[in-house]
Amino acid sequence: HNMPLSWSKILLSVAASALLFMACKKEYSSDDALPISYSPSIVMGSNNQVLYGVNPQNGQKNWELGLSFPVKASPILYKGSIYLASSYRDSVLKIDAKTGVVTKKIAYGAGIGATATPIADGNLLYVATMSGFLYAIDTGTGNVKWSYGADGPIESSPTIAKGNIYFATTTGTIYCLEKTNGTTTSPGAPTPTWSLTLTGA
Repeated sequence: HNMPLSWSKILLSVAASALLFMACKKEYSSDDALPISYSPSIVMGSNNQVLYGVNPQNGQKNWELGLSFPVKASPILYKGSIYLASSYRDSVLKIDAKTGVVTKKIAYGAGIGATATPIADGNLLYVATMSGFLYAIDTGTGNVKWSYGADGPIESSPTIAKGNIYFATTTGTIYCLEKTNGTTTSPGAPTPTWSLTLTGA
């Protein structure tokens, strides 16, 4: 029994379409996301209110973060996060070092900010401010563990040695405090053993 010509043409057309579809079929990859790779960064701030993460190998920007203040205090890296103190108000930004994304904004006082670079030790961030206060901030919770009011603005970074934290004010007073709870270990406000005035500084 012979098939009508019209039906044979339809079947040939369908078969040709099936062959064409099979020939053009694409191989798709799985839906698993590719792992994200990050480059190490040199982190630096600027007066134009931007924080930059720069690749040290090729000088290309890995990321940049727009800010609401010029960067006066250097950013520091502690346990995978960058901490940057505001120069306008008492607050610190906690930033993902790989992506430059702000993960926490920490408000710690009501003063005019910091120009001294903070330091970190034992899960505490120590921020010295232009309002004359030294703050010890828990890097996990962002809460202030203790603070100490000195006799003047603090423009230089504090230093830690043998369980104590040392800092100086612009009035020339040096303080020594126990770094964990802020208990003053030196009586009263100690007098500096020397001072130096730099002409034109």
